[in-house]
Amino acid sequence: MTAILVIPYRDRGIDPYRPLNLKYVTNWWADRIHLPVIVTGDGRAGQEPFNRSACYNQAVDLHPNVDVFVFAESDVFCDPDQIHSAIDIATQAPGLVVGFSRFMEINEADSIRVREGQPHDTVPATQIRGDKGSNGAINVISRDTYNLVGGYDETFSSAWWDDTAMGRAFDICCGPTRYVDGQVFHLFHASGGRAGAVTTEADRAATEANRRRYEQYLQATTPEQIRVLTGGE
Repeated sequence: MTAILVIPYRDRGIDPYRPLNLKYVTNWWADRIHLPVIVTGDGRAGQEPFNRSACYNQAVDLHPNVDVFVFAESDVFCDPDQIHSAIDIATQAPGLVVGFSRFMEINEADSIRVREGQPHDTVPATQIRGDKGSNGAINVISRDTYNLVGGYDETFSSAWWDDTAMGRAFDICCGPTRYVDGQVFHLFHASGGRAGAVTTEADRAATEANRRRYEQYLQATTPEQIRVLTGGE
């Protein structure tokens, strides 16, 4: 069984925290986890809205001999043992495995301290949403699971709604999402989907398009209908 950890990333040049976060989390994984760590782009350019789904699909296409993919966003990190547990679960049966159960937010000032070398467990972190309340950030899936769901829907871009839609897609095609108990830590960034974040007009339009696309996922009730959507139709 082979596995890799994939970090989706493209520097759009609008948020100085993004490349700093990437450097920190890439080093975090490289120093602690016994897996190849791959940074994958989305094939877009400039300030065009980021397409995380394209990064994931490209990673699968470029690594045909890999059995399990750990998709970890460029601003999050966790205990590597949680990842290895998630990989074990992902190989037991099809379905999405989330590598944590509690999403912990580190604020702007403390994120700077962490990136500068202060241990993350010496700064405060606030839990966002309830336990098992997030299905994004770190997704672990087998190649069989990827094929059953039909890949990640590249219709989604920018922030919001894509994780929720794909969570439904995995549940319908493969069975209930499974979680590994533990925390994931999120470093602050200026751009994104939260209130007050730095965004472009194209980002805001993409988020609204994501919301409308999610409505189509709510209407889909069979694996066949889901695979039509994940295929981009």
